[in-house]
Amino acid sequence: MATMAMSRVFRARRTALRVRSQSQTQWKEAVITKKAPAAKKGPVQALKLRVDPSWCEAYRAAGQYVQARAVGEGNPIAYLAVASPPSLSRTTGGFDLLVKGGAEATDAILEGNGVVEVTDPLGKGFKVEMLEPNEIEEVILFCTGTGLAPIRSLVEEQGPTGLHPLQKRKVQLWYGVQSESHLPYEELLLGSWAKDLGVDVKLVYSKQGDQEYVQQAFRKAKGLEDPTKAYAVIVGQKDMTNDIKGMLAEQGLAEDRILSNF
Repeated sequence: MATMAMSRVFRARRTALRVRSQSQTQWKEAVITKKAPAAKKGPVQALKLRVDPSWCEAYRAAGQYVQARAVGEGNPIAYLAVASPPSLSRTTGGFDLLVKGGAEATDAILEGNGVVEVTDPLGKGFKVEMLEPNEIEEVILFCTGTGLAPIRSLVEEQGPTGLHPLQKRKVQLWYGVQSESHLPYEELLLGSWAKDLGVDVKLVYSKQGDQEYVQQAFRKAKGLEDPTKAYAVIVGQKDMTNDIKGMLAEQGLAEDRILSNF
């Protein structure tokens, strides 16, 4: 009985801390101006939000994220990377998001009345500006699922925190998803990124074709051409991230040349 009582006390304390943390966070309402399936199949929705102009000005680095929730203090929070690049968000006054349904917080956002609450952009983003552009000849990007959102912001941002794919460097994207039907931003991955920006897109399907994960496919690929002139960006689950980091280290890529947005 004492153990059960202590368990209730700890749960109450955790709830109180969560509510207090939310109340200390600055939230502003945002309007969902567009919501559509991000792919032919699956629970991922592509959202466009009209947000407070100050939030767009605060969005300074590709790879940053926001906290979002249905309107009301105490509602569950979703952590969502902004998909639109900073320069575009400042021009349009909004954020693009990829939101996967199936969790309490994201379902409340997707099934609500079209108004949500979001924080200003958080996190350090991808610290691309720390690298010397003239010393980079090869960039390899890795992501899975909705991890494509921050990668999009990086690929399309033309400011100092962006990738600048039009410059003379090799850019490769390894993207893992269940199947071709679950592919979000298909028009970008198979269209403008490859044709206009020169991104070499490698699609890896876990439930179609060879049924592999990104790290399995990458292990069979050709290694880095020159690890002293390369860097990598990884967005994904812990196992994939650790496996990829290990393989890149084996190929001679220094740890400070492997970037993430968290």
